[in-house]
Amino acid sequence: MVRISKLHRKLFRDIAASKVQFGAVIFIILLGVTMFVGAYGAYQNLGNSYETSFNRLEMADYWVTVDYIDQNAARDLNNISGVTAEGRIIGDVNIDLVEESGEKVVGRVVSLPPQERPVLNNVQVVSGSYFSAGSRREVL
Repeated sequence: MVRISKLHRKLFRDIAASKVQFGAVIFIILLGVTMFVGAYGAYQNLGNSYETSFNRLEMADYWVTVDYIDQNAARDLNNISGVTAEGRIIGDVNIDLVEESGEKVVGRVVSLPPQERPVLNNVQVVSGSYFSAGSRREVL
């Protein structure tokens, strides 16, 4: 026969006397743990997705923006040990969506090498295909 101490008996009586309050406390604790596990899982999933995309698309560690640079500067930077450089032309354009919604948006145009995929900051084509060979007037 198991003996229950007076203190344990008092605990069980107090719980039985206030079932609703005890249930509410247990519910709040379970809700907090569930929310933490969900938020932490989403945080880990977002981090893993970022790392996977970063590695698969060969994203650059650093970007340097200049107004004008010599054409050979990117090739000269590739001569530095541990550095891979690739030049891009980037510009903003105004787009009028008068027929669709009547608003104006700013689009960003980024150049890509026409023959092969870029070494750095590759793009993922979800639908369609990359540039066709020999064409110089295509967009993604």
